[in-house]
Amino acid sequence: MLYIILNPWSDKGKAGQRESLIRSLLNQYHLSFEIARTSGRGEAIALARAAAERGCYRAVVAAGGDGTINEIVNGLLGTHVPLGFLPIGTGNDIIKMFDLSPARLDDAVRRLRDGQVRPVDVGVVNGRAFLNGLGVGFDACIAVEASRLKRVHGFAVYVVALIKALIRFRSPEMTISFDGQTIRRRMLLASVSNGRCHGGGFWITPDAEIDDGLFDLCLVNQLRIDEFARHIPKVLKGRHTRLRQVTMARAREVTIDSSTPVAAHVDGEILGTDLRHFEVKLLPGALNVLA
Repeated sequence: MLYIILNPWSDKGKAGQRESLIRSLLNQYHLSFEIARTSGRGEAIALARAAAERGCYRAVVAAGGDGTINEIVNGLLGTHVPLGFLPIGTGNDIIKMFDLSPARLDDAVRRLRDGQVRPVDVGVVNGRAFLNGLGVGFDACIAVEASRLKRVHGFAVYVVALIKALIRFRSPEMTISFDGQTIRRRMLLASVSNGRCHGGGFWITPDAEIDDGLFDLCLVNQLRIDEFARHIPKVLKGRHTRLRQVTMARAREVTIDSSTPVAAHVDGEILGTDLRHFEVKLLPGALNVLA
């Protein structure tokens, strides 16, 4: 049996309207299931942990977006119960690593029936687990602005949030240490990634693999507005990696210190808006995924 955790507030509240479709597809593929709806932030962690402890489910399935997945990862970490996906969120970045799309929900259900269990890496920052990535600086500022938008949907959320963040963000000086190297400069953003895509369509670390035992780092120096405007289209296609203002690297452990309080996100969820210190570690093969 599948235990499905549905976040009805994903995609600005549209996800809850898709429960009947999800039930129909699951029945169509002759899958036995139980659905639990979340009612608040953080509840999916407890639901996933309790489901794993009961020991009677073939997988715990995230029906929502990246934030829902992140909570379930934090609930399942340390167990052997696989995580499955029904992508009905806003950005849906994590599922891109598994060649899934919210436009093909029937394919996601088929994977729940026929997919193979595979171990994937998990990152942990200051005690919080993440599957896709940690963003410190400008991309976290985008996530903060996106969380405030109530009447915009889909990729447009991130476009509007990007413009708002560009007006308000000031690049702090960061000290970033990883695998024996240290970089100290004013930074637009520091991304420590397990996956490739962030912010609903920005391929910040286009060569990342979710099971290679390494983080992919994208460190971007402070940019003038004209430089930012010129280069942001490159990020949409993952063609920014050789810019002189960009440092790409791989590492197993990363420490980030900011001279001033800065925003950060994990898997698109706000970790905090006034943080200064981050200790990031990789747990190779720590989570089973059904995909």
